[in-house]
Amino acid sequence: MNMMRRLGKVKKIVLHCSDSEWGDAEVIDKWHKERGFDCIGYHYVIVGGRVVGGKYHEPTDGWIQKGRSIEYEGAHCRGHNGDSVGVCIIGRRHFTGKQFEATLLFINSLLVEYDLGVNALYGHTELDPKKTCPNLKMDFIRNLLTKLRGE
Repeated sequence: MNMMRRLGKVKKIVLHCSDSEWGDAEVIDKWHKERGFDCIGYHYVIVGGRVVGGKYHEPTDGWIQKGRSIEYEGAHCRGHNGDSVGVCIIGRRHFTGKQFEATLLFINSLLVEYDLGVNALYGHTELDPKKTCPNLKMDFIRNLLTKLRGE
C-alpha cells in the first residue's frame, strides 16, 4: 500500500481518456486498485452516458464524478502528479457532445479556480509521449477554451 501525499500548488490540469468504451469513477477505482494503486488515480471523471455493460444511459451523459480526493496527489501522470489535477474523460476515441461540452466547461472552471491560463492544460500524451490519451487534439481544446474565456 502506498502512502498518499498531499497535492502541492496546482500548476497544470492533465486530461486523460479511459481507453474504454464504458465506465465511471467506481469502475476505474476498481481497475486502479487491481494495479496496486491506493485508489483511483484521477481526481475527476467525466462520464459519457455509457455505463457498465456498454449500454448508453442518457441521464448520466456529461456527469462529472469525483475520484481521488483533491487534497492528495493523483496517480495519473508520472513526474507530474505533485502539481496537477487529473481529469479523465470516459472513452477511447469517440466522446458524446454532452460529455465534450461538460469537459470544456469543467476544465475551464478548474483553470479559473487555480488561476491558470489555457496553456496550463495538457493532454497526457504531451507530458508522456509513450501515451496517446486523451486522443483529442489539445491545441483545438485550448483554442475553444480561449474563445470560451473571451481571451
